[in-house]
Amino acid sequence: MRILLLLVFLSPFFLLAQNTKIEAQIDSISYTDTSTTQRDFVIYYHIKNNTNHLVRFIQNPTAMRPNATNSLAIIPSYNLYQEGKPAVTAALFNTKKTEDFYEQMRKDLMANKTNLDEFLKKEQSKLKTQHSKDIIKNRILLNPNETKAYSIRVSWDKKRYLQDDDNEYYIDEKANYYLDLHINLFKVELYSQLLPEDLKTISNDNSILMGWIQTNKMFINFKE
Repeated sequence: MRILLLLVFLSPFFLLAQNTKIEAQIDSISYTDTSTTQRDFVIYYHIKNNTNHLVRFIQNPTAMRPNATNSLAIIPSYNLYQEGKPAVTAALFNTKKTEDFYEQMRKDLMANKTNLDEFLKKEQSKLKTQHSKDIIKNRILLNPNETKAYSIRVSWDKKRYLQDDDNEYYIDEKANYYLDLHINLFKVELYSQLLPEDLKTISNDNSILMGWIQTNKMFINFKE
């Protein structure tokens, strides 16, 4: 039964194929130690339209999540490798935006705990509306043979031991680590997340690409 449910969940991904109309490449990864307990990284990369016609794809190019937990999100996934082999799959990086979101959520829940059911219904409706508008907003247009550059800023708290459920990981200060980005180009997979007017906009746009693209691997410095 578990295997069947897993296959149902993953079925949209089996239909995705690599899209060669666009390509993505990491150009560099810089870092700055902002304190004894924090290292900030900036991943610089670009996406190029390889065709002689206009294309669009849906993506928020300035954030990322671990590939193992990204599901149907419209942000790049990252994979981490230690000496060429897959390494940490748990969340390793933090962003200020994420921290602020969860802190605000905690405050809102505390403020509305006496009427929680009604509050959650309103929040669910508000989040769906916001998410639908985010999908519309994050349609990226590339003109023929155009290249656009992006950057993703994240921080690492320098903790070398990580735990994700029963899985434990160690970031070896002497090892070489590499990172790549995997970008899913969703369209029909997002239909259920869209408001009616936004669904019409997306479904009628034949320039939106589907499939996936993956970058090169780039060294990322976790050394002391």
